[in-house]
Amino acid sequence: MHRLIPWLEGPRLLALLLMAAGGASAILGADRAWDTRNYHLYTPWALLAGRPEDVLPAGLQGFHNPALDLPFALLVMRLNEWPHLLAFLLGLPTGLALWLAWRLARAVFGTAPEARGPALLAMLGAAGGSVLRSQVGTAAGDTTSGVLVLAALLAALAAIAAPDWRRAALAGLLCGAAIGLKLTNAPYAPALAVLLALAPGARPAARARLLLGCAAGGLAGVLPAYGWWGAVLWAEFGNPVFPYFQAILVPGWDGHAIGRDARFLPDGVLDALTRPFRWAVSAAPLATEERMRDPRIAAGLLAVLALPILAWRRLALAQALLPLAGFFLVGFAIWAGLFGIYRYAFVLEALAPLLVLGVLAPLLRRAGRLRGPALAGLVAAAALATIPVPSGRAVPAPRYLDIAWPRLAPRAVVLQAEPPTAFLAFGLPPGVAFASPFGVEELGAARFRRQLQALLAQDRPLYLVSPAGGQGWARLRSWGLEPAPETCRRVCTNWSAQGVGPVVCALRRPGEAAAPAPDWPAPATRLCEAVAGPGLESGGRRGMALEGTATLAFGAGCARARLRVAGAEATALATTPDGQAGAGGVITLVPPQDGLVRLAARHPLILAEAACLAR
Repeated sequence: MHRLIPWLEGPRLLALLLMAAGGASAILGADRAWDTRNYHLYTPWALLAGRPEDVLPAGLQGFHNPALDLPFALLVMRLNEWPHLLAFLLGLPTGLALWLAWRLARAVFGTAPEARGPALLAMLGAAGGSVLRSQVGTAAGDTTSGVLVLAALLAALAAIAAPDWRRAALAGLLCGAAIGLKLTNAPYAPALAVLLALAPGARPAARARLLLGCAAGGLAGVLPAYGWWGAVLWAEFGNPVFPYFQAILVPGWDGHAIGRDARFLPDGVLDALTRPFRWAVSAAPLATEERMRDPRIAAGLLAVLALPILAWRRLALAQALLPLAGFFLVGFAIWAGLFGIYRYAFVLEALAPLLVLGVLAPLLRRAGRLRGPALAGLVAAAALATIPVPSGRAVPAPRYLDIAWPRLAPRAVVLQAEPPTAFLAFGLPPGVAFASPFGVEELGAARFRRQLQALLAQDRPLYLVSPAGGQGWARLRSWGLEPAPETCRRVCTNWSAQGVGPVVCALRRPGEAAAPAPDWPAPATRLCEAVAGPGLESGGRRGMALEGTATLAFGAGCARARLRVAGAEATALATTPDGQAGAGGVITLVPPQDGLVRLAARHPLILAEAACLAR
């Protein structure tokens, strides 16, 4: 091992980390997280493709700066037919983040041969973090923009090692760019200033030059990263961060008052300080929407508390860590006060192992050869204790994003009842608009309501897209529109469980017939094409859950069809017309002329397959 580490120094380690992260992303598959389905793809794609008729498909998130998501959209547009290559490329920023964690550890521990082991462990500690593991190859942006903050820290450490305002300006530039691309990185700006102010041995004038250089660089980084988008929002709404704080910044705003997400804010200082220790041992959703457990930030806080004592004992390593400890503590305090959302703390998560090992390494020096195994055991224990935030991954498909809509009438308007379905616009035929009554209600402004009313006033067929359970249908009724359940079919997409996406149904205007029913041009060849109307809900990757009755549409002209019930006898499912039950839960039948087959489950079951075998 000691011979291998020197060989991995420099470009070899970077190449290895990039290959490992890219490979992990390719194995995990396409990102289908909630935010990705809602705005990470739609917003930059709409900017590039031009969608002038669409009305708020991504709701308020559609006004986030799309610059960070532009590479993702471009990759999907250009490499969609190469899903493994696309996923591999999306994993590269994670490898770069780990390489920067290594470089930061080398900058702190020094270049001596005996420092390589602790530096490697610090990198591996970062690799086991909840945010990093859950965001490998995703469009979430916390890791991707966090790469710039980690690079800023590396530049800042170089700036204080030999006071140099140019390197401080570079640190500010990188941090400013990270903030411009994703505003939730804002806590790291004052934290970086504290790091520079704690430059050991620097005179006041040198510290002032470092801070001024960093501030100038930060401004230079924010302007190109966010300035262009802020200018667009300012010209349209009079607010460069629209829709946030619009009610405060623009008098007369008639929409909802939208501010920061306060769901995970602590109830006070004591709650803020104890939360990291609670999510270190419990997977309860204290700082995220779903389960998560990670001991790193709690351990990092303990290390920060111990550093002043070690520095007082004049341990050189502890003194070198003090600026990073200042960055960590200030960044944590501002993050906890502004957000409290764990994924926004990626940089703190990646930095914590370095602080912990920096405290423990000199304390365990007397342990001799046992020091390395003891530190390695600690890193391994942290990795085993960590439960990453669940990340939605798509089922394997020939494309990274595979979308097939049933046939809609020309020049149709598709109305979103519930998010996140904006990504489905990527697969719509030309001339079909996508609008969101949900988004209009979310923002609440009369200008958006008028925009949607003008679209609905056109003589165009209307369709609804919504979850299978009918969520959001009442919202459409408030606009005077009535879904026609008998016309409902499913969108096929690998970004939904078992490839069966949301329902799409024709809508009726008051006193008018419904739009032409969505249909498939040929008999159903897969489950998603056969599912019709309500009754079948997602049963995960095994198939569609059925507890009562439902209908399958195999298409007119289907001479023989096949069903398969997962993990149950075929007799658990009754069909009309009757079918012939076989082994393995298989049912074969002859559909009627219209291709519609009624299902009735004798007890809850999973329908795994449905397809027309012969015409």
